[in-house]
Amino acid sequence: MSRLRGKKDLNSELNLTPLVDLFSTIVCFLLIAAVWVQVSALEVKQSYGTKGAPSKVQNYELNIKYVNANNIRAEFKRGRRKRVVKATGADFDLALVDLNAKIKGWIEKNKKAVIAAAFIKPKRSIDYGQLVSTMDVLRQNNLSNIGIVKIGDR
Repeated sequence: MSRLRGKKDLNSELNLTPLVDLFSTIVCFLLIAAVWVQVSALEVKQSYGTKGAPSKVQNYELNIKYVNANNIRAEFKRGRRKRVVKATGADFDLALVDLNAKIKGWIEKNKKAVIAAAFIKPKRSIDYGQLVSTMDVLRQNNLSNIGIVKIGDR
């Protein structure tokens, strides 16, 4: 009995501080992970393999090429079919006015057609202001998908 009296009592309480720290860290991680899943979700339209009804809208691609400073070539392309329109003027600004009129005329003539994308292929001689003016003409005709093709591509 003397041996038992000499021993100290063991502390039988649980130390919950590390366990609470662990759970609070896990909760924070799960909340942030839920936000990451929402941020990384990207809605993509499937172009092939759908069972939806075929669209009656004809999607065209518009390619703008600068022949020289006062001559612009617009090419309306759907598959292998092309319709080429040339806009000319005494200077670049008048050629843009003619291009604007030709694009509007084409849109009015082809009611079922939609220009899905427009690509501008600049030359080295075209400066930045002229390129932006061409983009403004396309925006005036409600074209929002505008791309600039690098010199040497397409």
